[in-house]
Amino acid sequence: MSVMDLRGLSPAPVTKALGRLLEPLGPVLDGVLNPVLDVLGLRLGEADVAVHGLSCPSEGRSTPRLVG
Repeated sequence: MSVMDLRGLSPAPVTKALGRLLEPLGPVLDGVLNPVLDVLGLRLGEADVAVHGLSCPSEGRSTPRLVG
């Protein structure tokens, strides 16, 4: 529990507003940062994700699926 929650304030509205404000800047920042990182030999990419412990469904069980 955060200090703001203890005082009866929730950070959720501020977080949502900040997210909406910054969302359009993502493509702009990508356009600026990627060439700089390329010069430095660094790359930002995608993560490889592995899921362990999934099995084929048996009778009475639902189909395993990833939720994101």
